[in-house]
Amino acid sequence: MTPFPRRSLLLVTYAFPPRGGVGALRAHRLASGLAARGWDISVLTPIGEDEPGTSPALGPIARVRVVRTPYYSRAGALRRWLGTRRAEPSAASTRPDPGPPPPHLRRLRLLARGLFLFPDDHIGWVAPAVAAAEKEVPKLGCALVLSTSPPETCHLIAKRIARRFALPWVADFRDPWSDSYLRERSALDHCHRWLERRTLRTTRALVAVSSEWARRLRVSLPGVPTFVIPNGHDGSSPPATPSDRAHFRILYTGKLNPSKQALNAFLNGFSLWLRRDPLAAACVDGQFYTYGEHHEAVAREIRSRGLRALQARGPVDHATAIQLQEAAHVLLLFPWQGEPGCIPAKVFEYIASRRSILVVGGGASESALIVKAAFAGSCASSAEDVAATLSAWFATWRSGAPLPQATDAAIAEHDFARRLDDYEILLRELLA
Repeated sequence: MTPFPRRSLLLVTYAFPPRGGVGALRAHRLASGLAARGWDISVLTPIGEDEPGTSPALGPIARVRVVRTPYYSRAGALRRWLGTRRAEPSAASTRPDPGPPPPHLRRLRLLARGLFLFPDDHIGWVAPAVAAAEKEVPKLGCALVLSTSPPETCHLIAKRIARRFALPWVADFRDPWSDSYLRERSALDHCHRWLERRTLRTTRALVAVSSEWARRLRVSLPGVPTFVIPNGHDGSSPPATPSDRAHFRILYTGKLNPSKQALNAFLNGFSLWLRRDPLAAACVDGQFYTYGEHHEAVAREIRSRGLRALQARGPVDHATAIQLQEAAHVLLLFPWQGEPGCIPAKVFEYIASRRSILVVGGGASESALIVKAAFAGSCASSAEDVAATLSAWFATWRSGAPLPQATDAAIAEHDFARRLDDYEILLRELLA
């Protein structure tokens, strides 16, 4: 049998362009960045249509081959079945809507859904992905496997491929698995912890995007080397200040959950500031470009304030989001409450944009500490803090003085090329 060539890697990822989301950005940057350094990259990903979010433009990349596999969606099948079941009695029934189910019934439904879709909604991709890998890996000549999650199904697939072809495997975590802040707590938590340990104990290395999440992995899997390789920016260098002198632009782009992020503290502080400063109310332009399951809730919260200076918009692609950031004066960041290890990938793009960053809530979070270390902005823990900071920055802007912005050293530090340096060192060590 011909030996597998060196510097050849199989990347297992659900998120890859044209599928959108921040996960697609990390996977795309890893694939294109390593390929530019001479690696032969094969990407195993399901067939998918364009989705709203932050999908980067993707043309052919030298030394990158994308293997798109069939995809069976158990979650879609469940939705179709439940939709049919609900629709059956509706035509003949005139009974009033019974309202939301009682808490115990809701918990039971959550448990039943979790069992059917364990460990995540994409478990139906395992069989098609492994079948495709059985055919493609020998032809591709991969020497390493790298899987990135969420979804955790990617790690189940990578484990099978690595075992079948006796390849070293690295598991990359953009979010936690067993203690995910995105998943509602249930009786299945113990099952997630068991499957996490059982799956990952055969990896050669674990990679997390934050120090806190790496610490948790080390506690759960003390025998597996664990590294911190955060997200980063693409190295762009926009003008030091926006050209617009007529409007003071405040911007947020991305997903936002009003119940877990301090949106109300910002809205209360923003309203307080404009009530105190009529001049600001006349020239401030605030925009929220959001997407995801909470988009409508965010839009309702903003519209309920009745502020002409603040508008809720729909999703934009990644390239447009970057352009909007560069045209703004203030960029908003909302750390996830109670999850200090969550570092939104946008914080690095914010830093690279050389715009002032207002961190609302989560002043002790890793993302807030990154902003502080970069001298790129301020943290606000209350509505009064928001109002005071925006008032001071607005006065600075009117005077023509420079607003806070990240240092050149911080921008260089968070360039994704630095992350690729770390990743390449790790991968080369596994091939040695």
